Amino acid sequence: MIEIGISDACLSRLRVAWNPLAEIFASAALLARYRQNLQFPYRSWMMHAGRATAEGDGVAMLAWAGRWPLGCLPWFLLSEMDDNPPRELDDLLVGLGKASPERVRSRLLADYPAGVPEAFAEFAATPAAALAELVDMAKDYASAVLRPYWPVICDTAEGEILRCGQAFTTRGVDGLLADLPARIRWTRPTLALNAAAAPDRPLASPQQLRLIPLVFLRDQVLMYQFGETLCVAYQSSGAANLALPGRQVAPPDDGLTMLLGRSRATLLLSLQRPSTTTALAARLELAASTVSEHLATLRSAEIVERRRRGNRVYYALTDRGKDLLALFGEAGS
Repeated sequence: MIEIGISDACLSRLRVAWNPLAEIFASAALLARYRQNLQFPYRSWMMHAGRATAEGDGVAMLAWAGRWPLGCLPWFLLSEMDDNPPRELDDLLVGLGKASPERVRSRLLADYPAGVPEAFAEFAATPAAALAELVDMAKDYASAVLRPYWPVICDTAEGEILRCGQAFTTRGVDGLLADLPARIRWTRPTLALNAAAAPDRPLASPQQLRLIPLVFLRDQVLMYQFGETLCVAYQSSGAANLALPGRQVAPPDDGLTMLLGRSRATLLLSLQRPSTTTALAARLELAASTVSEHLATLRSAEIVERRRRGNRVYYALTDRGKDLLALFGEAGS
């Protein structure tokens, strides 16, 4: 069990963010290590992957993933794309191809000060060539093994972010952290992680906590620290959706809209500066009565508060409202 002290300042910068590239890597690691032992919800996906790889598709990616250190993902690549990466497979892999070889190399060396693992050695020696080879491998693997399941994987990620948002809105940050899998234990101010592997370098006191829900972690918890950000990846609570690849999936929206609805999410974003009901109605082109109704709902959730200045009443975000925007990466937008 790894115990990490989390300050209030760090908690105030908590984010829940899916990383689709991490999902690709996690699926390859899972398949490479447990090909014959994957049960529900991975069984049907494993059988599909087995047929694809039997024909030669995606085998290079699996061979590479099988050489990674136990409980490890190539975080030095993931940290290159952790700020709002594209969710579509093709766009995601194009973005990976545009990664900076020198930044990838420097992050790799920082992650492994005692020596780079053999599986990642090419990224230290010839990072540009290694990245080009990786993009080819990842395209082949993702197209053959993941593409039919990708809509459900994306839908599951959005659902988990929504679940976290609901926990945060109703019970605050402590409630959100208490709702995570049993391998993650929160007793303020300590975050205890039953992680699959210990970090390769000493952990610094984190200034930001980022939770990364992934479908393909099979009850594991992975951790990584990049700069001041502590990343904790865990199995999404909706991983069972993977057993339903034929399900029709509605196009997902952003997490804040999924949680509050489009009108209330837009209203909340508009309140990053205090405003009156009349000004909000004019700005959002809504009836004043509609705005008042939404404001009443947001006030009851302690996301918005009223402030009187002279004869005028202004509405502003509470600390919980500001934290909610930060949780979904909307603060300052």
